[in-house]
Amino acid sequence: MIKNSEGKSGIGWVEVVEGGIKIPVGDALNVQPVTGKDIYTTLDMNFQDMAEIALRRKLTETKANYGCVIVMEVATGEIRAMANLTKRGEGKYEEIFNYALAGSADPGSTFKLPTMMALLEETKMNPDQVSVNTGGGSVRFRGTTVDDSKRGGHGTLTATQVFEKSSNIGVLMLMQRYFAKKPDKYLQYLKQFHLTQPTGIHMKGEKPPYIKDRNSKMWSDYSLYWMSYGYEMGMTPLQTLAIYNAVANDGYWVRPMIVREIRSAEKVEDKFSPYVEDKPLCSPETIKTVQRMLEGVVEHGTGTNIKSKLYKISGKTGTAQKLINGRYMPGKYYTSFAGYFPSDNPKYSCIVIIDTPQGSGANYTLYAGSIAAPVFKEVADRIYAYDVSIQSPVKDSIPEKSRDLKFAGKSSDLKIISDQLKLTPLQEETDYAVGSIVNKGKPRWKPLSVSSKDIPDLQGLAMRDALYILENKGYRVTFKGSGKVVEQSLPPGENTSGLKTILLTLQ
Repeated sequence: MIKNSEGKSGIGWVEVVEGGIKIPVGDALNVQPVTGKDIYTTLDMNFQDMAEIALRRKLTETKANYGCVIVMEVATGEIRAMANLTKRGEGKYEEIFNYALAGSADPGSTFKLPTMMALLEETKMNPDQVSVNTGGGSVRFRGTTVDDSKRGGHGTLTATQVFEKSSNIGVLMLMQRYFAKKPDKYLQYLKQFHLTQPTGIHMKGEKPPYIKDRNSKMWSDYSLYWMSYGYEMGMTPLQTLAIYNAVANDGYWVRPMIVREIRSAEKVEDKFSPYVEDKPLCSPETIKTVQRMLEGVVEHGTGTNIKSKLYKISGKTGTAQKLINGRYMPGKYYTSFAGYFPSDNPKYSCIVIIDTPQGSGANYTLYAGSIAAPVFKEVADRIYAYDVSIQSPVKDSIPEKSRDLKFAGKSSDLKIISDQLKLTPLQEETDYAVGSIVNKGKPRWKPLSVSSKDIPDLQGLAMRDALYILENKGYRVTFKGSGKVVEQSLPPGENTSGLKTILLTLQ
């Protein structure tokens, strides 16, 4: 994507003589104009549209104050989409503030990721063998009530389940057990994870993170515990996304980048390359463990409503009470979902923020799992459909009994061929047909239905026919190989995934 930086106007001095005639005074006093420069960004307009459409829909539905979506390439840090929308009236949302860079807030439970990383690094624990009793879902801690989102509580949980179920009480108990006597060690881990400094993105306006230390006047006996699950701090969406991206990148931190080149006409004046730390944030064992936990959040934790049949998502929900006039307000939430996809070979990381959604139901209907996570899923689904490189072709989509399939096409074309070769006559019952050899010279014909909304069985069709059928159904078609279709990425039948891009393998 190309943006233009503003140039400067020139000044030319003239003398106006009788009759309104203008005579140049001379070059000595003139100021020459300065040509603006072209900024080549990493943004992809298709991704940007996907993000803005999904975000605007959810903001309008929930009458939220504002929202943000960032999509970033895991390996390079290149930002493919950055959408920021603010409410400007009933049902009206505009881009007037960059929340991605400057919208600092308590992140809530998305911050449990670095906390769990610190716990694993410090203790080398097996999180499936360490457990805590979270009780009935509400405990008093130093005069303050700490609640879990589940009514009635979770009871006894392993450390893995504490993360997947997003138990505030569980995190509090683990912090008491392992960091109560060494808060500075926990803070040291946060610094090690790149959470105490700005990301350094080449774009003005990034607000530094607010991660206080024990020298701060705001530090209290409670701070260690509240910070462990995302309170008493300030993080921008981009800063939160950076650590999730690092986990997706097997522990290697990548600086987010949005500017690729700066040009003056065709001359490249500055060029920016991805920056990747040469040392991982933590041990490979810790990274593998939290990767498994993040996948578990979606598989059987707080994000089960965004599971996909076609690919796996890894991520974490975050629901933080809003700090208003010095008090955290129940029912007023900053909701988020941060993660990456596909889980087995991550290419994109993404974060979604929805601030102060409204609804008439119980408070839990306003939590991140119901608000921010579905936006993440919609954006991820659209990207998965668009980017064929991350799609997994469906194997064995054709029944075993159809393995002898040799050819398919328009019935009129096949009838001419069968007549010329004196094969078993073909009855033109439908526009398309498929044929398989039973005995020499005796093909078995059957009609191929392409008129319904379902995806047809394309095996045996030439590319010309497959392309015509699919494009008329509104699909974007990509292919590899040559010859006839032998495999398709979306299986025959009802398109339950909603994806509109299909990869055909030809042979």
